[in-house]
Amino acid sequence: MEINMCFLSNIVRAGLSMAVLLFSAAAGSCQYETKDSETVHYDGEPVVYSAEDGASFRVHFADDTEHVLLILNGERYPLERTISASGARYANEDESIVYWNKGKSAFVEVDGEIVLRGREAVIDEQDLSQAVDSVITAGVLLTPWILRN
Repeated sequence: MEINMCFLSNIVRAGLSMAVLLFSAAAGSCQYETKDSETVHYDGEPVVYSAEDGASFRVHFADDTEHVLLILNGERYPLERTISASGARYANEDESIVYWNKGKSAFVEVDGEIVLRGREAVIDEQDLSQAVDSVITAGVLLTPWILRN
């Protein structure tokens, strides 16, 4: 039995993206200290951005709207608002990490290169339930094949 590895990769990627969406609310509130020793609180639900390739990133907005907490690849980056001609731009002190959003779209730059572009992930309960069921079913169906090979 042959299986298209691209298909399998897409299933795994979809499952990981779904896991990010499912557990994004679990991040809760947190706080960070700024370079000026000011404590910034990040409360509430994060905004989850999803890219076309299945990658995603989250952003928590602070109450003051001058700070965001970018969560990218499991790492947390506290960023401060900077000057922008259009949209909202946030960066760390040396501007090696930049989050820029406008409307429902956003991108992340690392060392001057755009590493992710995404749109706000919006999913209703029925879509979420169906997606989770599909990922579980695919995992159950593929497990014997994976174990044999």
